[in-house]
Amino acid sequence: MADHILNRKKIIQALKEELVGPAPQGEEIDCSGKIMVDVERMYKPWKQKDSGEEILQDQPGKRYGVGVLYPFRTPSEFANEELPLFDQIDDADELINDGENIFTDKSLQNIEEIEKRVGNDVSEGENDDLDLSIRNAYKPSSMGVSFLAEFLEGSKLIVKASGARYERRKVEILGKLEKEIEEETEESKKGKKANKERTWWLRVPISLDAEFDVESIYSAKNQLIKPNKLTISDNAKLNLQVEVLARPTVDKEIFLVTVCLVNREQRASDELCLFQTQFHLSVISLAGNNNILPYPGPPAEKLDSEELSLALLYENTKTYAVGHNCAADWGRPSDNKVSYINAECLPIVETPSITPDIRRADGSPIEVSMADLAGLTNNNGFEALSEIIELYEKWIDERNQEIPFLGDKYQSAALRHLEDCKRSVGRMKAGLDYLQTDQMALKAFRLANQAILLQQLCSRREPRKINIDPKNFSISFSEDYKEPNIKNSLPGRGKWRAFQIAFLLMTVNSVAETDSPEREIVELIWFPTGGGKTEAYLGLAAYSIFMRRLKDPDDVGVQVLMRYTLRLLTAQQFQRAAGLLCAMEYLRRKEIDVLGKEEFSIGIWLGGSTTPNTSLAALNVLKSLQKGDRFTENLFILTRCPWCSAQIGPIKYTGKKPNKAPNVIGYEPQE
Repeated sequence: MADHILNRKKIIQALKEELVGPAPQGEEIDCSGKIMVDVERMYKPWKQKDSGEEILQDQPGKRYGVGVLYPFRTPSEFANEELPLFDQIDDADELINDGENIFTDKSLQNIEEIEKRVGNDVSEGENDDLDLSIRNAYKPSSMGVSFLAEFLEGSKLIVKASGARYERRKVEILGKLEKEIEEETEESKKGKKANKERTWWLRVPISLDAEFDVESIYSAKNQLIKPNKLTISDNAKLNLQVEVLARPTVDKEIFLVTVCLVNREQRASDELCLFQTQFHLSVISLAGNNNILPYPGPPAEKLDSEELSLALLYENTKTYAVGHNCAADWGRPSDNKVSYINAECLPIVETPSITPDIRRADGSPIEVSMADLAGLTNNNGFEALSEIIELYEKWIDERNQEIPFLGDKYQSAALRHLEDCKRSVGRMKAGLDYLQTDQMALKAFRLANQAILLQQLCSRREPRKINIDPKNFSISFSEDYKEPNIKNSLPGRGKWRAFQIAFLLMTVNSVAETDSPEREIVELIWFPTGGGKTEAYLGLAAYSIFMRRLKDPDDVGVQVLMRYTLRLLTAQQFQRAAGLLCAMEYLRRKEIDVLGKEEFSIGIWLGGSTTPNTSLAALNVLKSLQKGDRFTENLFILTRCPWCSAQIGPIKYTGKKPNKAPNVIGYEPQE
């Protein structure tokens, strides 16, 4: 099995090296004195001897664009005059405490406006190696985070920053290429000296440590705080500053703090930029290191209904900091507090695994058999459907009992959520009653379950590979075709998950009956990738198509439109839907009298670069493929039969292709 975690780490590392840096590669070269390199090895990758630090042969500002702090006076179209990093805030007025508003109005000002940029143009000729006119107009000089922290007696705010600058060095080129000899001759005729130097950029790592004591925090009175201790590596050669703004709250020991790392250099130059910037901060005290509190949100009265819903759903997932020109990351919470915050220019987070499986109180999984619902067993499956509804009602009652224990902020959102849940369970009950009382709906429902089950039994990862006998040109496959045995269940197949069958029960009536009031509702399934959303709506699509044919076998118009945001995703989902249509056609041919003589069909259109736009274009592509034109791209989406998994499409022969052997198989033109 592939090590996907290791592969993911490799991709992240490659992305970081491409966007942020550094990416040291190649042989080591001594950079302590004059640097000389042979002309034949001039453009090879190099790194610095002993330290292994990166050497760039392009300007670092062109190579990296993420995690860069530019000099403070770098031109910007967003400002025309020099402004301080923070707007100076006057002494706080009387503090307000209404349960949510723990800050004064003035102390809430400009929390997110950390930096005001400088817009003065750099004088012409000051930097002849950097064309600022073609660079991004907005070049941040600072990165920072804001957070809420408790500063007890003896507390300290510790900030540890790191990054790098790139030092420009001239490199002497030894030897000459033939082209250079010709150029040198031409230059000498003109009385000019040939250029035998190149410019390299040597990475110089920089570290910075700053410390702020609790007395400085308490006495700041909304003014910028300078560190009590500041240590910068000797080779920094940059005017880097750590600036802090602390705003008081109603609790005298709790402050809203903004920490910002600033590049205060005044001249625009790649040599004066700080690259690969990041910093780590913590608030330590005699009581321990967990002193950073959840970041305060807006008061409930300022939230709309959707924001209140999200606040309730994510109540147990706290935010501990917000980033400015960067992302904020933090340690694992303990007692609703964290010990540190990181300012990251390339944030990385691992989303938690979410399972669609639900279990009963005894631990057994809640699943519904497709074979039962398809009428293929002695059990009609209605008992399982009733259990799903009963368990959902029980869950709603349990959540209802929790509402009094929620804060006042969430009462209205919680009541609204449960009203939606009660409407959903009502629709599920109505759907079950509809299936039990309407024989046509029950027939369509059973056919849909049978089709989904067939599609699952026929789906497989590997196609049945084609074999061609070069003597008699007979065609065979690596495995013989076996008609699916619908009574043989396979592990992990033939079962509806709870949310899937709940979705179907909610919609069977509104999809089939034009006078249903729920037809005005847009149904949405929300679940992470891999949970089974596609199976659920394909089941509904199959039910809808079967219901239409049962009502009128001659009604053969388009019933379902599928649309996706990405072309690749559309192609993948088309293959799954094609498998379902094959299963439905398999069933139609067994019941032509009730499902009609017209075949079920499916089509796809993705634009001319992915699929043929016209029948004529499709025929031309097919003819080119049949001729073996290796420059013709296969624009037909299916490369294996969605029903039997037989290989279709262009054939790749190992060795020499036998005479008269086909170049493509499985594609046939139809009138």
